Amino acid sequence: MGQSRCLYSAVKRFLFILSLILFPSPIFASFEQQVGQLFIVGAYSNQLDASKEGLDDHPTQYVEEMIERYHVGGVLFKMRWNPEQLKSLAAHYQSLSQTPLFICLDAEWGLGQRMVEGDRFPKNYALGQLSNLKDIYRTGLEIGRQCRAIGINVNFAPVVDINTNPLNPIINHRSFGSDPERVADCGVEMMRGLQEGGVLACAKHFPGHGDTIVDSHTGLPKVDHSLRRLHDVELIPFKRLIDRRVDMVMGAHLLMPAVDTLYPTSLSNPAITGLLKDEMGFEGLTITDDLIMGAVVNHYSLERAVVLAFLAGNDLILLSRDVEKGIKAIMDSIEKGEISRKEVIRRVEKITAVKQQLAERKDLKPDPSLIGELYSELVQIVRGPFHQQPVDAFIQVGGSGDSEFFLFDLNGAYCSKAPTEKEVRFHINTMKEHDHVAVIIFDMQPTVRTEFGVSKEERLLVQQLIEQGNKVTVILMGDPHAKSLFSDEARVIGAYDDSREAQKASLSIIQEGR
Repeated sequence: MGQSRCLYSAVKRFLFILSLILFPSPIFASFEQQVGQLFIVGAYSNQLDASKEGLDDHPTQYVEEMIERYHVGGVLFKMRWNPEQLKSLAAHYQSLSQTPLFICLDAEWGLGQRMVEGDRFPKNYALGQLSNLKDIYRTGLEIGRQCRAIGINVNFAPVVDINTNPLNPIINHRSFGSDPERVADCGVEMMRGLQEGGVLACAKHFPGHGDTIVDSHTGLPKVDHSLRRLHDVELIPFKRLIDRRVDMVMGAHLLMPAVDTLYPTSLSNPAITGLLKDEMGFEGLTITDDLIMGAVVNHYSLERAVVLAFLAGNDLILLSRDVEKGIKAIMDSIEKGEISRKEVIRRVEKITAVKQQLAERKDLKPDPSLIGELYSELVQIVRGPFHQQPVDAFIQVGGSGDSEFFLFDLNGAYCSKAPTEKEVRFHINTMKEHDHVAVIIFDMQPTVRTEFGVSKEERLLVQQLIEQGNKVTVILMGDPHAKSLFSDEARVIGAYDDSREAQKASLSIIQEGR
């Protein structure tokens, strides 16, 4: 049955591509279905996740209806998934559609961002530290290949926001760094890898979400930089990727008065058409960030936001739910003369042309050793002293009891993430007989505003070990900048992440006795 469905899908895709050659404008049963091509609908793995974002209908049945009735242009798989579940559902949705779908995912650091079981590559802030940019290209190539293998053909990456504000609650570790030129270089390599890996790459969040203190999922950020500053900093990576022919650019839900004093970028014609397309020369697909985010819904009705998004110049409108209302809003605006039918048709033809190009991209062979290689370079001693004695015991704070550290032949103990004073005293006492103790900090957070998720109790544990006479190595399974929270007497290893590969790389350092 599965083979028959795959054969049917392959034949239908072949006929679609053939029809594009013979008849450049695809034939739809109604103009409403052409409008449907402008929309990307959200897909959820379960009813609970769907309900959290306001979708009361059964999530799978809702997407099926949007495909069969309205011919939506694509699907974004949101929240958490099992890879096989996603692969099966992606193929199912493709089989229902009269035209190939954009199957989208946020896989900025690999499938593990959205998969319960999936490779987690180093996040961008870690990749930005690599000495060889080719390794970022290889990362994009492998992420693209893995996406394509499960049916994903659009990755909403790379993030090319510049992390100029350490208090930023939403970008931080998703950025390659604070230097515009370095971010641009890294972004280009990630983009090249993704595109050669067989998927569309999407530069986000235009024109730059790095210097904000508000999360656009919940509120509307405002960036008061001058237009000159934008060109000198925020826009540099976007311009570089545009010049290298990135497939897609996502507009951010943030207000930049230097560009538009009235509307956020995603809904702004001066930003999307004037700045991005006309001034910066972008000819690829433009897409909004999700219109169900707080930055939009707190200020506009869904219907008005959809119309503004189209008038801004967006080719695709990301709308996780209520797509039928969005389509009706476009249709009503056409009747009022606010939107022209001719412009809808032009954008649908543009979308169709990109889908044709996407169908021609090739599959690649896997690069199974890559993640281990990356963490072997990234995980380092970020602060001495360099103890000669090997680690002979460890305390793991947070995380799970099946970490790589407990698989190593070493005296180990588990401490809760927010230990009581009694628990701290207990662990101090158990380490009296050991000379060199590693304190491994899991469950870290990405921002300095939360002190990277390191509690005062964790710092007390480290300090009391030092005062007891232990030599201490702190292993940060997250941002190495958290080293500043601990005494200079503690050696610190920065692991950037708590993935299995990061754990193994950390273990290799303390096993070597460095």
